[in-house]
Amino acid sequence: MRQFFLLFMFSLQILWGIEVQAQTADNQAELEQAKQVAVQFLTAAREGRIDDAKRLVTATATDELQLQFKSDSQRLKAVPPPEFQFALPLKSKSFDPAEHEAQLVYASKQDGKWTTTTLRLYRYDNDPYRVEFWKVGDNEPNLFAMSDDPVLKKMPTIMLWIFLGMAAVGLILLFLILWLIRRKPRLVAPENEVERRVAAITRREEEAVE
Repeated sequence: MRQFFLLFMFSLQILWGIEVQAQTADNQAELEQAKQVAVQFLTAAREGRIDDAKRLVTATATDELQLQFKSDSQRLKAVPPPEFQFALPLKSKSFDPAEHEAQLVYASKQDGKWTTTTLRLYRYDNDPYRVEFWKVGDNEPNLFAMSDDPVLKKMPTIMLWIFLGMAAVGLILLFLILWLIRRKPRLVAPENEVERRVAAITRREEEAVE
């Protein structure tokens, strides 16, 4: 019975590992699809090709594209081509498995100044990804600062407090060890004179008995 249970648990671990690998592969494939569309959009914006950029945005983002395309295109033209930095975690995920979203950050640096573009892409079912939101700014790309996730945004502060807590515990243990060492009773060796006296008394008692 015990062997059957162990075999069952081992099988579950194998299946779980296969599932995790499959999900990782799916997520990577989704990311690559989103990145391809993002690069096409940014390239069209840098080159001033609004018609090509329009084909890469959602229907709800068309008006916004008309309004800000010229200024965004000028800003992107003035700096080197942006490079992919990271994908931002989504604040909330849809319960519909056919809906897919991605938030990507691209940036380039010139003369010590950053130009950072954040894009949010969306696709439904088997449709290709389309850009539904983008923003060109001058902030340095930072995963924690740019995330919508409140936990991730506070992660540097959380890690700092964890580090300080570990340092405090380490100091307390060090002081405790030093205190125990100082409090440890010391063994005092008996004096040789006392030993000689005891030996002499013992010999006299033995001689008296004889």
